[in-house]
Amino acid sequence: NIFINYFLDKKLHIIAYIALFCFQGFIIELNLLRNSKAIMMFCVSLIYLDKRKYLNYCLLNFLGSLFHISAIFYFVLPFFIFKKVSKKIILFLFIIGNIFFVLRIKWIFPIAKFVLPIFGQSRISQLISTYVLLTENATKYSLGFGFIERNLTYLLMLYYQDKILKKEPGKIIFINMVYINNFIYLLCSEFLILTQRLPPLVASGYWIMIPSIYCYFVKKERKYIYWIILLFYLLIKISAWTTSNYMKYTNAIFTEQNLELSSSLMEKELLKEIE
Repeated sequence: NIFINYFLDKKLHIIAYIALFCFQGFIIELNLLRNSKAIMMFCVSLIYLDKRKYLNYCLLNFLGSLFHISAIFYFVLPFFIFKKVSKKIILFLFIIGNIFFVLRIKWIFPIAKFVLPIFGQSRISQLISTYVLLTENATKYSLGFGFIERNLTYLLMLYYQDKILKKEPGKIIFINMVYINNFIYLLCSEFLILTQRLPPLVASGYWIMIPSIYCYFVKKERKYIYWIILLFYLLIKISAWTTSNYMKYTNAIFTEQNLELSSSLMEKELLKEIE
């Protein structure tokens, strides 16, 4: 709430919270119990980054890294999100990323297998081996609804970038975070753990930019269409996320609690994921 209050006008708060639930926030709040602390600390630290108080930014993210080690990503992120990159370069990277995604070009696996012997029997070597094995047995990302949404959002951001930055140059950090989010999916889809762990770290870019774009629609009809699409997308995402047994809802008042049945359902869900 501190984060949204600082970067957005109050009239955009409702859209911001809808965007939060649509874009990773639902999973972050319910499933990533440790990682969520690091992500929320990063959101607050962006206020200090905007004020150029780098020590405060680093201290908050160091604290976040004590909850989840993925927060070390935030120490290198400022080097990539402050600079306005040429639209031609952004569009070129977009095309290259889509080629990698559609043709399923692998480049991370060869690197991971090459560096594996270097670490011997260390913890890092065990993690690489585990994640490579899990990824090779996992379902790959497909040309589905998520692929279309990410690409459309990317192009929408590219189209409105100049208009937004003309009035609000500080929003460049969030625009770049949206670009980075899509690059991760397009270029790292072969490696499951990267597409699970990294996008939530930069999802806050969506929480600010989805409401911000709304302000640049002049015609009321476009605003209505934007609202309808956003609410429709929210319903689809929540429905998709709550189909698994992990999300099965029971109420102790109306439903008899059965520990054995719940355990059995969870085991089946785990086996399904492994298969």
